[in-house]
Amino acid sequence: MESGAIYSGLDIAAGPVHMANHRASQIQAHGEALQGNALQAPFEDATFDFVIAIGSLHHTGALDVALGEVHRLLVPGGSAMVMVYNSLSYRQWTAAPLKTVKRIFSDPDLYVSHNENSERMRNAYDINTDGSGAPQTEFVTPTEFRALERF
Repeated sequence: MESGAIYSGLDIAAGPVHMANHRASQIQAHGEALQGNALQAPFEDATFDFVIAIGSLHHTGALDVALGEVHRLLVPGGSAMVMVYNSLSYRQWTAAPLKTVKRIFSDPDLYVSHNENSERMRNAYDINTDGSGAPQTEFVTPTEFRALERF
C-alpha cells in the first residue's frame, strides 16, 4: 500500500480485514480488504498482477484448491509469492521422523491433502490467544508444492 499499489486484501476473519482497511485509510492508500474465503475468492478471473499469500493458504483445508484460486486470479504473466509450511522442516523431523521419511518418498503427482491430525503439532505452529490451534494446517514437501504449482 505504501508503495502506491492498488491494494486488495482477503481474509476469512473480520478482525484482520478491519485492521487492513484502517491502516489503508491512515495512509490514504487505494484499495480495500474484504472478508471472504480463499477457496472461493470474490474476484474476477485474471484480476491481479501480483498475489501474496504468506502463512494463510495452508490453513484453508484444501491447499490445492487455494493454489488454483491464486492461479485463476493472476493475469497472464502475473506472479505470486506464497509461503506454506514445510513437512520436511526440522520440527517435523524431530516430532515425527517416520512420518517425515514417508513424505520424502511419496509421489507428488498423487498428492492428497495432508492436513495435520495432531492438535499438538498444529499448536506448535499456530495458536490464538485462547490457546486453540488452527483448525486446519496442511504441510507439504517442496516437491509436492512444485507439483501443486502446475494447477
